[in-house]
Amino acid sequence: MELVFANSDDVRHALMIPGLNPMVSVEFTGPGLQRTTFLTPDEDITLEFHCHVETHEKMGMVGRIIVGGGSPEAHGPEHDETAPHGPAPSELFEGVGTLVSVDARRGRVVIDHEEIEGFMGAMTMSFSVEPREQIIDLSPGAKVRFAIDPDARAIVSIAEDSAE
Repeated sequence: MELVFANSDDVRHALMIPGLNPMVSVEFTGPGLQRTTFLTPDEDITLEFHCHVETHEKMGMVGRIIVGGGSPEAHGPEHDETAPHGPAPSELFEGVGTLVSVDARRGRVVIDHEEIEGFMGAMTMSFSVEPREQIIDLSPGAKVRFAIDPDARAIVSIAEDSAE
């Protein structure tokens, strides 16, 4: 599949498509077109993408790429009365890393994390945390273990890593 991104300003963008192996990421700055090519699984699937430059996701730089008929779960539970309510534990992705910053008021952390297998390569990234009370007692420099709900695009569980 080839995606073409058009940028009309001088702002930097870092678009990611987690959920593929390897994860697809494309970064660019300035006006013009940026192309990226990747293989999709040989199945109907819905891939979410977002720009992980701070504030861009909140400004709406997120979306879905629907391959074939898309993933059945992407159509929402209103189309499938047997769909489970809430994420199943197998849908969470677990990671480990070091806290770079903690903003308990906004419910956000920046983590320098290792590869999150099957979801995202190693990088430093800002994440939303729900519920935000989990991060009140965490400090920058702490080694943490966390779980990400890809549907909520948020960390749903985070704690200091007792193995450290």
